[in-house]
Amino acid sequence: MKLAEDISKGGADFFCSSNDVKFIVEVTCIETESVANQSGWKKEVPHTPNKTAFFFGMITHMLRTKVSSKTAQLSGYHIPGILIIASEHIGADFLLGPSSAEILLTSDTKIEVPIGKPINKVGLSTDLKDSIFFRFKNGSLELCRRNISAIFLISIFDDKSLIVGILHPDPKYVFPIMLLPTVPFVRMKKWPPENNIIEIEWVNIKPKAEKFYHREIIFKDGELKSK
Repeated sequence: MKLAEDISKGGADFFCSSNDVKFIVEVTCIETESVANQSGWKKEVPHTPNKTAFFFGMITHMLRTKVSSKTAQLSGYHIPGILIIASEHIGADFLLGPSSAEILLTSDTKIEVPIGKPINKVGLSTDLKDSIFFRFKNGSLELCRRNISAIFLISIFDDKSLIVGILHPDPKYVFPIMLLPTVPFVRMKKWPPENNIIEIEWVNIKPKAEKFYHREIIFKDGELKSK
């Protein structure tokens, strides 16, 4: 891995390679205060016994907006592009966990009850308002942000980071997920979908964020002087 961003021109943060596979990576972090304000989940768990219950909401719109703001920096490359979104919020393991990954792929779902239809016709629907890879155009489902091959949501804690991935159904360049065999990825079951019915699935393993424990890095005096 090496730095890739040109301060004068911009671009992605890192160029990575593993054997013959090359890909570009853009990294961004959502501030803890912003996550707390958007979700209603305070930065600290209340310690008063009779005030431990609280309400919060997902940060889907915030995450989708962050993806939109970083899309341009992953354009213009002829290799897979990866966007990493991280947070150190105390509830990041849920707000950036498997449920969040599913919602980001499809946007928030709503219960749909057709008027005049039998009750067994009740189902789920979405307007794709906050979907990162799909949108409706002239009544049809359309892809967007094909320069982003995959997105990683990372929850950062003192001793470890938790990671889940989201795969673009038809990117310009496919990211080979075998490079990260233990990381769970959510994706479309089929593209293009039939009758605008979106079905998703988890690949590699069950939808539970993978843990990567932190390792302390100590620089020698000579290494510090060369920086």
